[in-house]
Amino acid sequence: MAELVSQKKKILDLGCSALPNKYLKNKEVTGVDINETSMPGNYTGFKKCDVLSLAETFKATGVDAI
Repeated sequence: MAELVSQKKKILDLGCSALPNKYLKNKEVTGVDINETSMPGNYTGFKKCDVLSLAETFKATGVDAI
């Protein structure tokens, strides 16, 4: 998966708390999960929300890949 999105700038990693993707090296990698968790160093942010609120949560900033 990391290779497929390697040319994208803003990435959302859904359901990341169980198994964060250490191979994502994009400029902005945001973890999204309903459970609080600590993210590895390659993640630039974390949002606690469910997938039903993604459109509203990221409406202003947009994303390149999910």
